[in-house]
Amino acid sequence: MKNFLFLIGRLVFWLISPFLKLFFKKRQTTRLAIFNQKSLMVVTNYVGDGSLSLPGGGIKKYETPLQALIREVKEEIDLDLDQVKLKYLGHFITDGRFVQYQYYLWIAQIDDLDFKNLKTRRPLEISQILMIDLDKLDDYRLSDEIKRAVGH
Repeated sequence: MKNFLFLIGRLVFWLISPFLKLFFKKRQTTRLAIFNQKSLMVVTNYVGDGSLSLPGGGIKKYETPLQALIREVKEEIDLDLDQVKLKYLGHFITDGRFVQYQYYLWIAQIDDLDFKNLKTRRPLEISQILMIDLDKLDDYRLSDEIKRAVGH
């Protein structure tokens, strides 16, 4: 069933991608790169081009970027960031495959977290939560946010 949803998501992405510029023109998002020893936690989305991504999401009008990050990470991977030390890397603009968008990027080192127990609260958005060895990242299609977080 997951593979079917992922296939449908990719098809939907390619069908609507020419129209994404209208929606994302001024969109601002947040992203968090979570490192665990020599690994990086990434997510895959059902709707997308198949790239690995970082947890995070859109900033609502009443939120600061940090408030949006805390909310989005809780929604996407059910991780509470209250006790996590975050390092802010900056505000970036990237050209996605079809759209240009802005994102605020943080990183965190969490060595004692059991990543196997993380569950998404958005099962129709997030298809997987994965830990990828840093030395194997080149084997995957990576989002710009991941490349920036790991210094690629």
